Amino acid sequence: MQLVIVESPTKGRTISHYLGPNYKVLSSYGHVRDLPKDKFGIDIAKDFKPTYLLIPKAKKSVQIIKDLSNKASGVILASVDYEEPILIQCPDNVIRQFEVGTFIDEILEKKVDFSRFKVPAFNFKTQRVSFKSIKGVSRHPIKEKILEVELDYGRKIKITPSHSIFTKNEKDEIKLIAGKDLKIGDRLLVSLKLPRSYQKIKEIDLLKEVYQDQEFYKKVFINSPEVSQYRREKVLAPKSGNISQFQPRLILSPKLRRTLKRKREELGWSQKFLANKINCSQPHICELEKRESPTLTLGKRYLESLDLTLEKVIKNPGAKIAPSSIEMAIKNALENQWHDSRKSLTHTWQPLNRFSWKEIERNFKEDKEIKISRHNHLHLMPRFIPVNKDLMLFLGFFIAEGSYLGNAVRFSFGKKTLGGEKENIKKVKEISKRLFNLSPSDFEDRTSNSVVLNSSLVSFLIKNILEIKGRSENKEIPWIVFNVPWQLQLSFLEGLFLGDGSLNKSSISFNTTSPKLAQGTRFLFLQNDVLTSHSLAITKKRSRKSINYQVNICGKERLLKIKPIWEKHYKAKVLEKYLQWKGPKSGNKKNWSLVRNQKNDLGLLRIKSIKRVKPSKSFVYDFSVKGENFICGDGGVCAHNTDPDREGEAIAWHLTQILNLNSQKPYQRIVFHEITKSAIEEALKNPRDIDLNLVDAQQARRILDRIVGYKLSPFLWKKVARGLSAGRVQSVTVRLVVEREREIQNFIPQEYWTIVAHLKKLPEDGPRAAEFEALLVKKDGEVIPKLGIKTKKEAEKIVKDLKGAKYEVIDTEKKEIKRNPLPPFTTSTLQQTAWQRFRFPAKLTMRIAQQLYETGKITYHRTDSLNLSNLSLFAAKKFIVKNYGKEYWPGFLRKYKTKAKGAQEAHEAIRPTYPDRTPDKLKLDNQQTKLYDLIWRRFIACQMSQAVFDATAIDISAKNYIFRATGQILKFDGFLKVYPMKFEESGLPPLEKDEVLELIKLISSQHFTQPPSRYNEATLIKALEENGIGRPSTYASILSNIQEKNYIEKDEQRRFRPTEIGFVVNDLLVAHFPEIVDVGFTAKMEGDLDEIAEGQKKWVKVVKEFYAPFEKNLKQKYEEISKKDITEKPTEKTCPKCGAPLLIRLGKYGKFYACSKFPKCRYTESLEENILGIKCPECEKGEIVEKRTKKRKIFYACNQFPKCDFALWDKPTGEICPKCKSLLIQTKRGQIKCPNKECDYKVEK
Repeated sequence: MQLVIVESPTKGRTISHYLGPNYKVLSSYGHVRDLPKDKFGIDIAKDFKPTYLLIPKAKKSVQIIKDLSNKASGVILASVDYEEPILIQCPDNVIRQFEVGTFIDEILEKKVDFSRFKVPAFNFKTQRVSFKSIKGVSRHPIKEKILEVELDYGRKIKITPSHSIFTKNEKDEIKLIAGKDLKIGDRLLVSLKLPRSYQKIKEIDLLKEVYQDQEFYKKVFINSPEVSQYRREKVLAPKSGNISQFQPRLILSPKLRRTLKRKREELGWSQKFLANKINCSQPHICELEKRESPTLTLGKRYLESLDLTLEKVIKNPGAKIAPSSIEMAIKNALENQWHDSRKSLTHTWQPLNRFSWKEIERNFKEDKEIKISRHNHLHLMPRFIPVNKDLMLFLGFFIAEGSYLGNAVRFSFGKKTLGGEKENIKKVKEISKRLFNLSPSDFEDRTSNSVVLNSSLVSFLIKNILEIKGRSENKEIPWIVFNVPWQLQLSFLEGLFLGDGSLNKSSISFNTTSPKLAQGTRFLFLQNDVLTSHSLAITKKRSRKSINYQVNICGKERLLKIKPIWEKHYKAKVLEKYLQWKGPKSGNKKNWSLVRNQKNDLGLLRIKSIKRVKPSKSFVYDFSVKGENFICGDGGVCAHNTDPDREGEAIAWHLTQILNLNSQKPYQRIVFHEITKSAIEEALKNPRDIDLNLVDAQQARRILDRIVGYKLSPFLWKKVARGLSAGRVQSVTVRLVVEREREIQNFIPQEYWTIVAHLKKLPEDGPRAAEFEALLVKKDGEVIPKLGIKTKKEAEKIVKDLKGAKYEVIDTEKKEIKRNPLPPFTTSTLQQTAWQRFRFPAKLTMRIAQQLYETGKITYHRTDSLNLSNLSLFAAKKFIVKNYGKEYWPGFLRKYKTKAKGAQEAHEAIRPTYPDRTPDKLKLDNQQTKLYDLIWRRFIACQMSQAVFDATAIDISAKNYIFRATGQILKFDGFLKVYPMKFEESGLPPLEKDEVLELIKLISSQHFTQPPSRYNEATLIKALEENGIGRPSTYASILSNIQEKNYIEKDEQRRFRPTEIGFVVNDLLVAHFPEIVDVGFTAKMEGDLDEIAEGQKKWVKVVKEFYAPFEKNLKQKYEEISKKDITEKPTEKTCPKCGAPLLIRLGKYGKFYACSKFPKCRYTESLEENILGIKCPECEKGEIVEKRTKKRKIFYACNQFPKCDFALWDKPTGEICPKCKSLLIQTKRGQIKCPNKECDYKVEK
């Protein structure tokens, strides 16, 4: 019997339905151990060593688990890992991806010095992975079968039976084991991290790469001012011999030519005679006398033979000296570009093969203006292609969706696989313009939207320089991507993900049909300490099997680290919100915690199967590394199913400690992200050890929270008032509310005016022509900003200027606007929307959601994920098509991802477990029905078609002013049919350009800028999420806690405002402990915790760096700060009882008057600001004052209590009811009425 331990009993009951009789499922009911409640529980001197105690409420469940674990053959604690790839560092330090056989074959056949190459290898002592020089390579033939060892997470290692690989013994020592001695269940050593060595590749010299291709460079032209000038100078340089093209010309008019011809004929000379006389050919004389401009030398000889001088002839208006013919050609080329002078030796575009590479290096090495072109020069491509984010994003898109189309490059974005294809097309076109100065074309066919870059130069760059193959099943990560910094790799992975990625619950997936591409993708992530898992999906298409490889990333730290990859996805908000969730928290607001870690670059994986298979080729390969060896794998036998985040990892670790699993019984840690049969079965097939880095991260968080709470709260008790508390999260939340209140108090309204024209078509269009409004937006062609018209005088001047103006339509724009559905709910968005729709506080929303979850109505409600299982997506599709029609189905499955900061792995988005269970089919109470209906509608709507609006914008001129009228009409409701949202429909009459309109009236209106609103439940939760403060699962308890502590309260509109004590405590912390209440500090701490979880930092060091300055500052503030300075203020009033001076004291619930002789005299009274100045209508002695209940609710009562018990919930106005003579009140909605239930008097608004 296998024991499966999960966190939630509800989850346990669901899982047990999917497992057979060989499994027993128990719940740990959340965390099982924590720091002691009544003690600090942390030994500072011993590197912050925590003391953990069993949580009282967990004793019963732990004992049951212990009893069953003793009987179980294995304990299963419920993650994913990755397939190990091969990277080679070449002699030029460039990292490339190879197959071992391909690499060794090339080394041996070409007799390359292998010692100049390096491979990843581990150090036995440090267990770190780095690039090490190859010591030797070998290849020998084989005929017999070899062993295919399959590890968890799909890793496969093919070795000969005699080949040795690595494992670990019971003492955690690395040892060798021969392949023939392996057995299922053994564990092999694998790498969890790969080394990197980035090169400073700033740009690609396309000209240099093209020149090296002996065929292609003959078809290429170049152009730049420097190239043109160089070519001109070279062509015009003195040449040996008498070359006529380089000599100045004598230009003769037709009339002068005829005169010269007559003079020759008068002398009786033929053209041939004269030609012989001046040593030239007869055609030269013929052309000279007809149309040709002779060289200056020939012209002079011709004139001199006729007894004329050049000086005399040149004075004639019909003669002049002109530049050489080659100079004229250059001039024409510069004026007309290549079109009119392509055949000229000096045209602007020069064939590349006219230059030697030495010439280019010598004269144009740094020429950034060189453009490269082919054939017709319609596409001018820059010489230097920058290696920047644009190029990486472009390559990512090409790897995902690109192919070669002859000499062109084509991107095909499938309609049914993405949903963001239009945005991707736009990005590809924009990047192509920036990178290549190319405007690609796009078109749509039956199955895809395509972008085509009709450029053989771009094709050459991708295919020949970056060595990218065209067929999808053969694609690999380009070599350049392995050699650029992480930020550029992120851009490449962003393009790859936007093209071929998907969102899977709390993870993202890269999908490909190329095994090498999947392997290379994992390499990239491993180089940057991001762990991935992979899976295979086999589908049949027309009797052919198709294998799809998936690389998956989950875990909030990892997703946050790779946020640039997915943050521009069209559904990114889903994952963004998920990343805010900090994990489940117990109902009594205690953050039970867990810890421990050992850090290195190696891990262990369990052998799942060992098979004898035929070798891929007739050779097997091997190589050794100096002092190191290959990294292989090992595995474990015991596992625990908790949420796959820091909290879950820590719970799993604590259970292994309590149950003593490390030494007595094998365990496995498994993770699944949806509670379905297939997901659970897959998780059981892929167990792993506990990730102690995640455990360390959670332990660090818990200890930091304990330090702040246990050290700072007593300080507040001593310096302000007992019962106060400070916290790493709650104090920052209070600061947000205080700073917003001060923004409101310090806000200075600014006056501004708007001018609106009420217009209609002219009377000939009909007496009932529709009236519409147009807002003044421009003056003299300049846009008028919101505060552009500042005073009434300016507004009146404009109205005066417009008197008698003709209002004429100058432009009309009609377009179709599409509105996308909102993503499904996360914890945060559910809390916000429940407040906006029903005014449910976050605490109430979470309680109702818990009830729905436990009864199987919805999925887990503490989640940041926007991922939806395929099962739920297809169920939604079926429901939509059946109940609303095919037009309401968008034609693809909508998948979303989030941009939340600091989120960790967990669950699906919040959705109904069965989409066909409409709210009217379930038996729920009123509040449950409201929330379930909201969740159900949001989920169904998120899979529906877009809503479509017809929008119109009309610009109307009046003198030098322009008015704009806008309108929109709903054309197709789409998802709004299920999930109604506010929108305004406003139609405009049909108008044509140049149409003149009739002005009905011109209205100028005064406005004032408004201060920011106070936070309500929804907006404060949103602010917490945006700033990375807390986790969505803790928002409800945070808001509840700071209200109970009287730091903030709700006003009449149920918006948060700070109390007096809230102001004081916040100001004290901001002044003396600024880092504790700093949003940046909280974000930095989250970053440190992320690095701990990724194994990049030690948790003790992080805690020490925080504690040392904090403790020093705390001791200093104990001495510096006086309680009297904060909580007492002298007054001129005296105590009516003992005559001692009265003080204004600050208590837990605010300021009040108190006797200075306290505790001898206990006299107190309210401050004047709380006295309303209204006499009590009951005793007629006391006055009405504002008071509060123990729960901080405001009421109004007589100050003579307990002698007089008159009280009201609503604020009295001081006026008397004319009917019954009671005191009138003003309700929270502003209604003035009589509080007497028997009297119906009201003041009409």
